[in-house]
Amino acid sequence: MREVALHPSFLESHNELNRQEQKVVYQKVKKLTEGDINPGFKIHKLERANCDSSFRSARINRDLRVIFSQSGDTLILLHVNRHDQAYRWAEGKYLDVNNFNSLYLRDDELTSLKVKKFQQKEQPEIKGKSLLEEAGIRQKDLEKLGLSRVHAGYLLEIDGEDSFCDFIEPFPQEIQEALVDLITGSRNLTQVYADLEDEVSCGELDKIRALKHRDSRRRFYLVRNQEEFSDILDQDMEAWKLFLHPQQEKLVRGNFQGPVLIEGGPGTGKTVVGMHRAVHLAEKIYPASREERILFCTFSKKLAGYINEKINQLTRQGGVETNIEVRGVDQLINTVLNQQGIEQGRLDLEGLEEIWQEVYLEMDPAEPLSFFQTEYEEVIQKNRIFNLGEYLEVERTGQGKPLQPSHRRRVWPVFAEFIKRKREAGLIDFEDRANILISAREEGDINPIYDSVIIDEAQDLSGNKLRALYSLVQGENNNLMLLSDQNQRIFRLGNWKRETGIPIVGRTYYLNLNYRMSRQIREYADRQFLFSQPEKEHLRGFKSLFGGPEPVEEEFSREKDQHRFICSEIGRLQEVGFAPHEICVVAPAHVEKIAGVLDLEDITYQVLKGEEYPRAGQGVALSTMHGVKGLEFGAVIIPYYNRIGYWLDKEEIKADRWYCRDREGQVDCLRYVAATRAREELIISSLQEE
Repeated sequence: MREVALHPSFLESHNELNRQEQKVVYQKVKKLTEGDINPGFKIHKLERANCDSSFRSARINRDLRVIFSQSGDTLILLHVNRHDQAYRWAEGKYLDVNNFNSLYLRDDELTSLKVKKFQQKEQPEIKGKSLLEEAGIRQKDLEKLGLSRVHAGYLLEIDGEDSFCDFIEPFPQEIQEALVDLITGSRNLTQVYADLEDEVSCGELDKIRALKHRDSRRRFYLVRNQEEFSDILDQDMEAWKLFLHPQQEKLVRGNFQGPVLIEGGPGTGKTVVGMHRAVHLAEKIYPASREERILFCTFSKKLAGYINEKINQLTRQGGVETNIEVRGVDQLINTVLNQQGIEQGRLDLEGLEEIWQEVYLEMDPAEPLSFFQTEYEEVIQKNRIFNLGEYLEVERTGQGKPLQPSHRRRVWPVFAEFIKRKREAGLIDFEDRANILISAREEGDINPIYDSVIIDEAQDLSGNKLRALYSLVQGENNNLMLLSDQNQRIFRLGNWKRETGIPIVGRTYYLNLNYRMSRQIREYADRQFLFSQPEKEHLRGFKSLFGGPEPVEEEFSREKDQHRFICSEIGRLQEVGFAPHEICVVAPAHVEKIAGVLDLEDITYQVLKGEEYPRAGQGVALSTMHGVKGLEFGAVIIPYYNRIGYWLDKEEIKADRWYCRDREGQVDCLRYVAATRAREELIISSLQEE
């Protein structure tokens, strides 16, 4: 097989063909890659098109054409489409090597369009400094980055961030990132130039050697063999499975001497890194052939099922024998305890709630019940406290209002009675299970069983659950990877970093490029922190490079009008090309009511309850806000937006404001998480107060 490189445009255009057409494309392109070209397989230079001289057209059938570039024994597959559309796509496009020796597809038509748009824009009479001038960037600095003198001159005039990002869209992505970092101050010129350099060097326009450059690999994928090529074309391969940002690739293939933490905002590819990391470990470091085991763990069985499907696709594509278990954390802990015959007690959350109600009513303390339940979960249970002495000594950092010793003595009898009745009833909750596993490891009743553990959505797992998972891993190298975003915590109030004792100091890395959702959606989501402050440490240099429509916000006086709006938006989104399963209605409440509305309008839908995650052919997704965690969609509709926080007890807020501050912070995180599930379109609707 010849060396074959795939460009994202080839995959995108291939995925738009029907199955029969895809099958024909593979059969013909396979011959092309093997050099087996019969007389009926016609290849033409694109002499009539204004494009790269290396471009060729291969006839698939009477209608379909593949556009590719050939240099020696290397084929770069660029696009497949109907005859006229294929030739039209090639117009104005060139394979080029930039100043830093990476290969990219230059689009002169798009560049000209951006220049024309800039020239037609009405310029203000009084003009301040441009973004680049404010950053101290000069014309020669931009030319060193590879910009033409004309384009550098225009860019030096732009004083608005949206216009700036729009103008630089045709440039190679690494140059776009460099320019955005320069205007935001995230990197200076020296850092930018150093980061753009790579060990790969090549002569002028040596496109084949340039394919090996780390930045080329984010847009050209070198196929390993014919089996992988077949699998890629058969799967409707998504870009994230092939094209990694150099920042991501470094983390996937890194050799870490201990636990590592990856932090990043939504859309930065934390889960993508985790999945690729698991496959890399299975292939290169902890292979199944040595009976070694890898665990990929997340907070729910639903998300575990979703990720397991994706990892299986990656291992199949790479021909990797899999030894990767993908589990929800509670399911995993329960399984380990059962396999080792460790006595647990009976899991009964409703029974525990009844005990709380009984104890609270009988003892009638001054504080609200919510205080006792939160104090128990966040302080007593978390720190494995069983007597007053331990409670008096424990630090309550991050719990809001401090509790003096006299106050702790006064409230302790309530906790003591709850613990007593809970033990007598033999009831446990999920946190108890984690504590039982930790104790079993400490006592030597359970041995480590995994060679490496990857934990996704770590911010939503308690310190004890993280500690329990960490206790199951053996060895010190490449043993633990935590993926986290504190701004997406919707199940936990505290910060696990203070609780676990996991040694991540010196091994914390940040992903700061949002490549999944539009800049407009990200900026809208950032504004959803109304009652709390977002965590900002890991958002240093956080940037979005592509734009989209502004999120839509509508308010209705009647519920039926809001329901009619939801249905009309679902119809519109499908008309503009979104598949039904790529659309999700994320409801803070009234999921059943919305389901009934969709039934009346004959809109097919799938409710993402329990372990269900979105699947093609099952209709529009419908989910609660908690149920959509970890998923992503092309478009998201959020009705009843102004009622997200209505589940808070208003009287409780008045009586205990210091406690509810964190609850309000969780509502902020819910808004943030729901909004950032959308890649391209976000639609918000609210119902006026009665």
